[in-house]
Amino acid sequence: MLTKQGLAEADVLKRLAQCDVAVRYHLIHVVALLALGASSSRRASATKSFAAFFMLLGIALFSGGLYSMVYFGEMGHWAIVPGGGLFFIIGWLSVANAAFSKDPTKPT
Repeated sequence: MLTKQGLAEADVLKRLAQCDVAVRYHLIHVVALLALGASSSRRASATKSFAAFFMLLGIALFSGGLYSMVYFGEMGHWAIVPGGGLFFIIGWLSVANAAFSKDPTKPT
């Protein structure tokens, strides 16, 4: 598809590398979302919901922005990619907070 757009081979390789990064981060965070959903705690934790929300935003902005640049050549969307990375960081910090915080239902 990219070669049919008349792009030079170097540009095609650059875009394929960007697509590889987008797919890798997309896959990692989808697996993390599945793990959050399947975690042993049956009750919905606000921290886990917060983490899932920000991971979804990260996927949409980071991977979506890269997909947009790769497939549509829309360079105007490059500014949303770092915002998506920030949302990934916030999501992972929330996961760490949920992992290391005490469960109020368990006796100490």
